[in-house]
Amino acid sequence: MEFSMISQDISLIDIKPKRNAPSFPLINALANQVLANLGTCRETWWSTMGSVCLDNKHVIKSKSGRVSLAPQNTVGLTGKVMLKTGVYDPVKDEVNAMVSWKGSGVTSEKIEG
Repeated sequence: MEFSMISQDISLIDIKPKRNAPSFPLINALANQVLANLGTCRETWWSTMGSVCLDNKHVIKSKSGRVSLAPQNTVGLTGKVMLKTGVYDPVKDEVNAMVSWKGSGVTSEKIEG
């Protein structure tokens, strides 16, 4: 399973075992457990890996000031998450990182899903 540090998104990483493949009900049960324990998964990932996996990701700032991952071909105020600046706060269940904005300098931002 793969999960996001900033949204409720989870996905299945491609698995193709030659034998003893897990059943779909088992995979669904695993996905449900990850969702039910997403905060713990994020906290464990952060304490083990020390990364929020957002380095060099493009972000956009909405008119309301909300910063989120930018879809491709985004128009507007876009920036890039700077290397190794993402920090996960398990108490608030949020990610903050330094963002380099095109032509506007660098700011610390809460990154949302």
